[in-house]
Amino acid sequence: MNKYIVLLIEAIVVGIITVVVGTLSAKILSAYAKSSNELPEVCKSWNKNYVMEKSLFLTGFLTHILCQITGINKWYRQFHTEYDPK
Repeated sequence: MNKYIVLLIEAIVVGIITVVVGTLSAKILSAYAKSSNELPEVCKSWNKNYVMEKSLFLTGFLTHILCQITGINKWYRQFHTEYDPK
């Protein structure tokens, strides 16, 4: 498979994982804020257009692309292989 297609698929997967983890952490934090009455009523309408999910996806997607382009992924694989305690 073309290496750019693989990179695109990986970036999409990382983007989706970032959305899931970010959404879960936001739910946990908002539950805490609701229990302590710190969250204003207006906050309920802030995310009608899924802005948070879109920005989380873009964050994960771009982070993966940047890590690939800058060599961080290659460095991590090499580091992990050298120091793997197996």
